[in-house]
Amino acid sequence: MKKFLFLLFFIMFVREVQADTAAITKLTVSPESPMIFKPATIQIDVTNYGKTDIFTIELFIIREGVIKSQSTYSLSLQPNSPLTITPTFNPDDIGGYQVVVKLWDKNEAIQYDSQIVQFTVISDIGPFDLSINVLTRVIKPGQDIPMLLQMINQGEKGEDVKIQTNVFCQQQNSLSSQFYIFLGAKSADQRVTLLPSCFSEYGLRVVSADLIVFNKTLLTSANQIFLNVSNYTLAVQDFPENLDLTTNKPKVIDVFVDNPTNYSIHNLRLVFNNIPFSWFQVSPSVRSELKANEVGVFLVNFTIPSDINQSGDYPTKLIAAADEALDLKDSTLRITYVAPSTPFISIPFNFPSIGLPSLTFFDPTIIIIIILAVLGLAIFIRRKRRREEEYEELKEKWHKIRRTLGE
Repeated sequence: MKKFLFLLFFIMFVREVQADTAAITKLTVSPESPMIFKPATIQIDVTNYGKTDIFTIELFIIREGVIKSQSTYSLSLQPNSPLTITPTFNPDDIGGYQVVVKLWDKNEAIQYDSQIVQFTVISDIGPFDLSINVLTRVIKPGQDIPMLLQMINQGEKGEDVKIQTNVFCQQQNSLSSQFYIFLGAKSADQRVTLLPSCFSEYGLRVVSADLIVFNKTLLTSANQIFLNVSNYTLAVQDFPENLDLTTNKPKVIDVFVDNPTNYSIHNLRLVFNNIPFSWFQVSPSVRSELKANEVGVFLVNFTIPSDINQSGDYPTKLIAAADEALDLKDSTLRITYVAPSTPFISIPFNFPSIGLPSLTFFDPTIIIIIILAVLGLAIFIRRKRRREEEYEELKEKWHKIRRTLGE
């Protein structure tokens, strides 16, 4: 009996305490999966089950253990009258977030309730694809590594992305480099980037490339290099240090690559770093073999598009890379921008009503000639009629004179 009375008293006490408190009755995020950089609305419903009082709400938005936003609200709540507040939040990164809401008394001494809700921020860009290919198999320690990066944007929207390349060493800190590139919608691009290899290290090492959007690594591609001292060498002969080019004006440069060793080298190709692949075309694209003491010849056709919009200097390196060796030559492309000429606009035009042959295209020069010809013809006809009238007048006067003399 005593236990029953104690339990009844405890239940009544709990109900009395609950009746004198408030609670968070609803916590949602709208939309359920917000877009990055677009506002998300957080709905917080609070109900006071006791007497009229002032309450404090704390709001925390957390991303990977870091508080991205923190707010405090002071509310006066009537008994059994729900109140809704709808703060907004602009996410600046994709991925998972947590919303934490705490309900306190006005002095923040007693916590009445707390709730947590999770949501994921998404993006309307991508998907992307990334691959990395090392243009030579053997790298001397400390030598620059030519890495061919191929990037694809399969989405409906273009976006600026950050590409970071890495070389992972064992006896020193890893090496990294990065650049930004705009990938248009439904487009692909490729670039060659150079990164030093590990110093005084030998053997297999890993290189990688990361595609980063909104400070988040979306893709990683990796490959391997072999660090070793080699007897293979290559030598690019007499490539100009400064190369003058003009937009929309093709220019062909011949490049000679010498293999001064007693060994054949394989899969020799020429590329340039720091410039788009659309600016140049190399023929042949790959030389399958360059024999000992042989000189290979490549033709590089430069065509600079006019969309660069301005003249300028573009530092680059000519890279001759084979499986066994490589050579680099510094050069600067001095590009002169020439605005494209205004294209001639042709408009269909016909003269069916006056019996002239139909003109397939509208040419202002032809129209002017036709107008002048018509005006000239009209003037000629008018003058001819005037002469005929003057002749008739003179003839009439002559007849009158003859009749007068005859009388």
